[in-house]
Amino acid sequence: MDLAVSRKIDAFRFLAALAVVACHASQLAYAGPGTGALIAYGRLGVIAFFVLSGFVIAFVCDTKHRDWRHYLVARLARLHSVLVPALLVTWLADAAGRSLAPALYARFPSPWDAAVLARAPLFPLFLYESFGASLRWLSNGPMWSIAYEFWYYALFGATTFLRPAVRWPVLAVAVILAGPKILLLMPLWLAGVALYRRRGRVEGMHPATARACGLAGLALLVALCTPTGWMTLAPLREAGIATFGNSYSAFVLWDFVLLGPIVLVLLAVLHPRALVPGERLGEWMKRLADGTFSIYCYHVPLLLLLRASGTYEPGHWTGAVAAALLAVLACLLLSFATERRKGAWTRLWARILRVPHPPGAVHAH
Repeated sequence: MDLAVSRKIDAFRFLAALAVVACHASQLAYAGPGTGALIAYGRLGVIAFFVLSGFVIAFVCDTKHRDWRHYLVARLARLHSVLVPALLVTWLADAAGRSLAPALYARFPSPWDAAVLARAPLFPLFLYESFGASLRWLSNGPMWSIAYEFWYYALFGATTFLRPAVRWPVLAVAVILAGPKILLLMPLWLAGVALYRRRGRVEGMHPATARACGLAGLALLVALCTPTGWMTLAPLREAGIATFGNSYSAFVLWDFVLLGPIVLVLLAVLHPRALVPGERLGEWMKRLADGTFSIYCYHVPLLLLLRASGTYEPGHWTGAVAAALLAVLACLLLSFATERRKGAWTRLWARILRVPHPPGAVHAH
């Protein structure tokens, strides 16, 4: 992949992660006037991740993976390196925070609830959003999308690597296990695959056209995510909830509105000569982006713990911003022990799947 494009993808991933953090900080770390004003940015960040994930997975399937086992080792190591530690980090943070400010955690399951703990094995198996379930691991709501990602990986990998005699039975089982609500959002992920397969057309655009598309998409996203934009399109979300129930897929109509502007932004991101970052900026973007999955999976329990600690006044936005920045920093530090050290998980799954030469580190988010 072109180095400039790779660095812009890094920047896109990091900014998408910050959008999710901003959403949750405005709801959980802040309690003053305008609480939740950035709520729309959370969904924007998730849908942006889905689209980019489809692009990157199509790329690695095309260029890096030899067979289905090689592919599966990389995907499982990537997800488990953060998902499994997130289960522990969330439990510890919630247990500590609940002891300091019980009322703050009243809406979340208790870390001592036996039924909650009994469901913990469903999370590493990615079954917590299957069969109509929507299981939350304590305060960590953002983990819902990791189950969606896994089943998109599984379905795409089966389609790409398995021979027809095996492919169709595997796809049938995967579709049943994923369930309709996960499949409902898969077209968003496949939009990224389509972008990869049409990258020649994107690269053939004039740089000025690609820049104009990117700026137009960015302006549209900002307009859609303002409180006014959020309220204007409330009927779409209400229609989704009425049709598909109160699940993480219920905002599907709103998600498809976001998809168009996200694709416009990606036209500039994926064009090798549009908005080319400097070498130093690009290197910093890579370092930060290497921790985006950790930011996504760890930030909510850390935000709540910081608020429970009473170290800042949640009614003042300056304190909430400081808490959000501190949570992001803590997530990046945690990434050095988890996300950036996937070797143990890679070796484990390579042994289980009998892959003699396991894949190197590949980013999927």
